[in-house]
Amino acid sequence: MAALPILYDYPLAYYPAKPRLMLVEKGVPYTTKASALWLSSLVVFINLFNGQSLCPAYLRTNPQGLVPFLVVGDKAIGESLDITKYVDENLGGPALGGDRVDRAFIEQWGKEVHEWDGNLFFAANGGDQVKSILGKLILFRERYAKARMKENPDLAPLYKERLAAMAAAAKAIEDQAAIDKNDKILNELLDTAESRLKASGAEGWLAGPTYSLADVLLTVLLFRIEMGKQQAKFIEPRPALNSYYKRVQQRPSWNKVFGPALSGFTAARLFLPALAKAWWANLTGRY
Repeated sequence: MAALPILYDYPLAYYPAKPRLMLVEKGVPYTTKASALWLSSLVVFINLFNGQSLCPAYLRTNPQGLVPFLVVGDKAIGESLDITKYVDENLGGPALGGDRVDRAFIEQWGKEVHEWDGNLFFAANGGDQVKSILGKLILFRERYAKARMKENPDLAPLYKERLAAMAAAAKAIEDQAAIDKNDKILNELLDTAESRLKASGAEGWLAGPTYSLADVLLTVLLFRIEMGKQQAKFIEPRPALNSYYKRVQQRPSWNKVFGPALSGFTAARLFLPALAKAWWANLTGRY
C-alpha cells in the first residue's frame, strides 16, 4: 500500500488553502487532528504564530519552515503553487477540467497569482489593531528563532534565512509603496478574471467550461479578500466576478476548506493560545 500523503497545514493561512482546496476538489480524502473523518491522507497543523513552524524538529523536516508542505513517499514539496499543481496532476485522477480547459492560460495564471502576497494584503487591510497584534507576534517569533538557533547551531543558516524573511515581511507592512504594488497586482488579476468570466458566460469558469486549477487559485484569492473585509472594493464592483464568487461558495468544497477559517471558535482556539504564549514570553523573556 502506498504511503499516505502528509500535508502540513494551517487553516487560518492563505497559502495552504490552495492545496487543501485542490485535495477536496479532486476527491482526495484527508483528515485533520481535530476531526478524523477520512484516512486517505494525513493533515498536520503547524501553528505559524506560536513558534511551531520554527521549532528544530520542523525545520529538520522542512528547511523552509513554512506551510504548506507536502510529503508523498520520498517526495517533498514546499511551495503552495508547486504542491497544488502536483496534487492536480498526480493525485485523485486526471487534472481538473481535463482537456476542456485552456492549459496555457492556467500555467500563466498560476505564475501571476503567485506574485500576489496574500499575507501582506491581510496585514495592510486589518487596521491598527491587527498591525499591533502582528507586530507582537513577529517580535515573539524573532526572539524564539534566535533562542532556538543558539541551542541548535547546526541549524543557524536556516534560522538566519527565516529571520531575514520575517524582517522583510515586517518592513513591507510599513511600506506603502510595497502595499500599493501588491494592490496593483491584485487589480490586474481581478481585471483579467472579470474579462474572462464575462466571455465564458454565466455558467462558465475561468479557464473554460469546467472548474480547474485556475479556479482553485482564484477561489482562494477571493476568500482572502473576504477575510480582509475588502469585498466592496475589489469584488463587488466587478459583476461577473461577484457572481462567480457567489457560485463557488455553493460548491461542496467550500465549507470543507474554508469552514474552519470562518468559524470564530476555530480561529480563537488556534490564535488566542498563540497570542497568550507570545505575550508571556515577551513579558518574561523566556523563549
